[in-house]
Amino acid sequence: QAREATSAQRAPLDEALQAASTEHGRCLHGVDHPAPDSGASALVERKHEALEEARQGAAAAQAQHRVLEDSYRKARQVFEERETEVSSATRQLAAAQSELDAKRLELTPAEGTLLHFLRREHPRWSLDIAKVIRDDLLARTDLAPALSPPGGDGLHGLYGLSLNLERLQAHPAADVHAAEQEVEQAQMRVKEARSRLEQAGLRLSHAGEARLAAEKACQAHQPLLQKAASQTQAAAADLQEAKRQLQAS
Repeated sequence: QAREATSAQRAPLDEALQAASTEHGRCLHGVDHPAPDSGASALVERKHEALEEARQGAAAAQAQHRVLEDSYRKARQVFEERETEVSSATRQLAAAQSELDAKRLELTPAEGTLLHFLRREHPRWSLDIAKVIRDDLLARTDLAPALSPPGGDGLHGLYGLSLNLERLQAHPAADVHAAEQEVEQAQMRVKEARSRLEQAGLRLSHAGEARLAAEKACQAHQPLLQKAASQTQAAAADLQEAKRQLQAS
């Protein structure tokens, strides 16, 4: 009975010792593995969220900038195409104008040219000489044209016209009526070419405005892109600092 009484008396003491031992072990664990500071943990979480938000903002800014750059590239390409159109239309107008000038000279030749002589001295030349003479010879002034009498020098004459034939190669030319028609047609071609050039110039002007607007949009967005990148870098640095503080706590 005495032993049982002693055991009963020691039971509370054993329980107290066990509780003290457990508490001591918990304290030792806390020393070796201290609980993280709740404020520092919350700071790390906020900084992490801020970094993710900054990254998303930077990604959106980059995507928008790519869209603007693509628009500028397309606008520049269109502008270059319109420049090519204007250059082509300019050449076409110059060619049409040159052709018109040549046709006008054929219709109203300068005095001293072979064509002027034929129109004045041999009105029916389109029935014979025009069939065998080159167009480019008609504007020349160095052929010394003269009408030769029938039975004249056959070596230097052609249908009654005395020429230095050694300088000529035969090719047909047009008569006055045909020259008038060709002048009218050439005038129409000049008019059409000038109209095409004006339209091409308008398209070039519009393309230039669109290209300039697209370029300005890219330039205006560039600071936003740089700002987004800077914010991402700052957010990353803040997160690293918060982690350092958490570890130090």
